[in-house]
Amino acid sequence: MAADARHITEIVADHRERSSGVPDLLAGHDRVDVIYADLAVGNYVVDQRVVFERKTLDDFAKSIIDTRLFRQASQLRRSSLRGAVIIEGCFVPAEIPVPREAMQGALISLSLVFDIPVLRAVDKEESARLIIYAARQLAGLDGQASVWRHRTPKKAWSRKLHVLQSLPGVGRDRAERLLERFGTIERCFAASERELRDVPGIGAKTARAIRKVVGAA
Repeated sequence: MAADARHITEIVADHRERSSGVPDLLAGHDRVDVIYADLAVGNYVVDQRVVFERKTLDDFAKSIIDTRLFRQASQLRRSSLRGAVIIEGCFVPAEIPVPREAMQGALISLSLVFDIPVLRAVDKEESARLIIYAARQLAGLDGQASVWRHRTPKKAWSRKLHVLQSLPGVGRDRAERLLERFGTIERCFAASERELRDVPGIGAKTARAIRKVVGAA
């Protein structure tokens, strides 16, 4: 459906994105109004419909290591707006500080566990274009708000279990034991190999595999 040509797209950009150059690229498009703000969730809010978290590949990798990615995914999932993640850059294994398997596991968690679309951009110019394309398509959905109505989030405990079950060798029983021992996903991911081995049902092999995925200490 074509967007209304008269529509002015309002994009709220987090002030920390200024240095990326993406807001300037967005502002260079016709009928786009860029506003800066301190956003609690995401980096860009488009027409109060969708919120984008933009990450370079390097930041995406680092956010897996420090578990920031999963906190941000939880925030996007709880938002009243539809959430999406843009990953920017070309994958060069030698330049990425986590194994490819960890990257793939994180992508699976975002798309299948958190139900968050993941979009790829080769550079900042394409990131800006993706945001504009989304704005134009969403503008064409006026009167069809139900299409983008955000689904009711699952119970927090169940959502945490799903995240932990994306780890190698971790089924529902082991996920429950991990949560019971550490209390939060962040603490589970920060646990050392020895601390993981102390959890009933988590052997040395599984503990090593978990540490390898979330970023070896």
